[in-house]
Amino acid sequence: MTGSTKYHCLIAGLPELDLSSRKAWISPKDFRMQLELDLHPDDFRMVELVFLKLDNQHLVDFIMHGSFNRMEGSNFSLEDFQKQVAQFDAILPEGDLLPPYMADMLRQYQQLESSPDRMEVEKAAADLYFEYIMEHGNDFLRDYTQFEYNMANLLAYIEAGNHAMDPWKSIAGDTTFVQHLREDSSVTLAASAGFEMYLEITCYAELPFLAEKEMRYDEVRWRMIEEMAYFDEFTVDTVLAYLLKVLLIERWTRLEKEAGEEKLRGMVEAARKSSRERMKELIN
Repeated sequence: MTGSTKYHCLIAGLPELDLSSRKAWISPKDFRMQLELDLHPDDFRMVELVFLKLDNQHLVDFIMHGSFNRMEGSNFSLEDFQKQVAQFDAILPEGDLLPPYMADMLRQYQQLESSPDRMEVEKAAADLYFEYIMEHGNDFLRDYTQFEYNMANLLAYIEAGNHAMDPWKSIAGDTTFVQHLREDSSVTLAASAGFEMYLEITCYAELPFLAEKEMRYDEVRWRMIEEMAYFDEFTVDTVLAYLLKVLLIERWTRLEKEAGEEKLRGMVEAARKSSRERMKELIN
């Protein structure tokens, strides 16, 4: 049973994190390695469940393309996925390498003759991940996962409405809020959704710039993480909350790196274009 062990020394030694800095003192991968040494095995399983979200993204990519670029901290490698598929045809198959729902999804989509629809695969993986966390996660992880799904589903619902699309192709998880969305009614949604962040999130959804919207959403996530772990000082929930914050910061570090690389590629291409233009002038 998780939650009974106290981690006074570990938690007391963790530096403060600041989302606005967009840089953490440690990477998710390195923090995971540290936690594997410091946590009780039952508590570390909760850490693995946090990182299982990365494996869920790998699952979708593997089904669609047969490969993926492994994200830092994920539980399973490309080789693990390949071995899992190979076991389906083995004469004496061993036990599954991946969680049961992942193995079942791979088995199901391996039997298809046509290419699967990505949105369909993403929704199926998201639904099964939600069920897996609800079954195997502790109270903190279950509560935060429900919040995350409520937020993601609300944004999907808004986005679908803005573009006259079917929202149910991307809405996942079975929460009270999702049940309310099924009953729908844009008129009564805010009043009876049972999702306390509804008004704030819908307000941010109207912001004109994508980066600003995403930062506001992550600020909401950050605040909810702190509120959910507020009374769990020195327990694994405090550690999980810290890990979730590290992952949020790492997301922005990665986005800024990608944006910087994109800007650099643009500068290089502009320089090449300028050089070609000058060459044309010399030739002509």
